[in-house]
Amino acid sequence: MLREYLKEPSVFVCICNGLRERDVREASQGVRSVKELYCRLGVDVQCGQCTRFAKEIMNETRNGPSPDTAIVGAVA
Repeated sequence: MLREYLKEPSVFVCICNGLRERDVREASQGVRSVKELYCRLGVDVQCGQCTRFAKEIMNETRNGPSPDTAIVGAVA
C-alpha cells in the first residue's frame, strides 16, 4: 500500500487551484521559481499558503529528497 502511494502521490498541495503533488512534480522539471511553476500549470498563486510546499517539491524533483523529508525505513 505504501509503495503504491509513493508511486502515485495525490496529496493536495494547493487547495485554491486544486493542484496535487503529482501535478507539481510533473510541472517542476526545468523550472527555476514558484512563479514559473504556477505559470506552467496555468494558474496563479491565490492565498500563498502552498508556495513553501511547492518550492520543496521543486527542490526534491531537482535534487532528490532532503534527509528531513525522506521516509525512514521505506523499502524500495
